[in-house]
Amino acid sequence: MVEHHRHASVRAAAAVDCLNIAVNHWTASGGRLDLDGLLDEAFAALAPRAPSGHSPW
Repeated sequence: MVEHHRHASVRAAAAVDCLNIAVNHWTASGGRLDLDGLLDEAFAALAPRAPSGHSPW
């Protein structure tokens, strides 16, 4: 059970980092970049990935 909570904490921290990175890029662009797109790209980095050539679904 402790391992599950540790994994959840790491994922939550990674999600906050992704959010901060996206917002920092958006702010640095003076609001010119698409914040929704930046957030989508940032959180896509957290999505599980299948081995090359295989779908995770």
